[in-house]
Amino acid sequence: YTMNYRAYAEDTPLVLPMYYEDSKKREAYEVPNEYLFGTGLIAAPITTPRLEGLNRAGVKVWLPEGTFIDFFTGVIYEGGRTLEVYRGIENMPVFARAGAIVPMQDDIRALDVASNPERMTVRMFAGADGSFRLYEDDNETCDYEKGICAVTGLELSWEGEQSIVIHAAQGSLQLLPEKRTWTVELYGCTPADVECSIGGVRAEAEHEYCETLHCLTIKLPEAPVDQEIRITFSAPVAMARNDVNRLTYEFLNQAEIEFDKKTDVYQLVSSGKSPLVVIGGLQSMGLPEDLVKCVSEFVTAQG
Repeated sequence: YTMNYRAYAEDTPLVLPMYYEDSKKREAYEVPNEYLFGTGLIAAPITTPRLEGLNRAGVKVWLPEGTFIDFFTGVIYEGGRTLEVYRGIENMPVFARAGAIVPMQDDIRALDVASNPERMTVRMFAGADGSFRLYEDDNETCDYEKGICAVTGLELSWEGEQSIVIHAAQGSLQLLPEKRTWTVELYGCTPADVECSIGGVRAEAEHEYCETLHCLTIKLPEAPVDQEIRITFSAPVAMARNDVNRLTYEFLNQAEIEFDKKTDVYQLVSSGKSPLVVIGGLQSMGLPEDLVKCVSEFVTAQG
């Protein structure tokens, strides 16, 4: 919704080709299936048939310089290169830039479209500083043309003193619920304990960490929308490392190939040898090229 308002206010479409931001990069013109989606997201729909026996289909992706995190799987990728990525039918490749912030609405009220939600989830992606201005209006009229709206600033500070801030809402606060319950999901990070304050007063917040998604989930208590919420960490938070062994095992487990090939591939990947040695070994096994490419994605994702 915020991005649609941006389209109105700034004449910037929700969907943009990759060369819109990187017009001097030749690679940006070579990925017609890939596009920028709002601020911070890159999508690359897969429109080719599924690979026989592998239950995956692939697409060529170009990632600009920087760090990117898969929006659905939490896998961390090093940018500045072109690579082939493979997915099952259950999701598509969507990459969030480090520092990206994406608000998610928890409750969709079909019978009360004018209400802005009392519960919000914010996905944040580790690795860089980031900010986002959440825009809300009455969802019905053209009052937004008169500037009747509310804006909530969201901020991730990664470099230096690390923190997460949900700023006090500004503007037409009558459009918002008096209080709101926030859940913050920080992807791509290591585990950490957190401290929280609301309006400068310390508050209790629940948190848990998912190893599979590298996601620290922070559940905040209900708070007035006109008060600032600040989250800090008990110790510095670092970027997580992909569990290449787990990713490879899960892929091989669902693939319809000979068991001996699965065993050989997994033993090589989990041997602890360098990615270059692992990929060379895979190529020397006489495996199908697509199988080697699928496993190579995990081995080389993070660099």
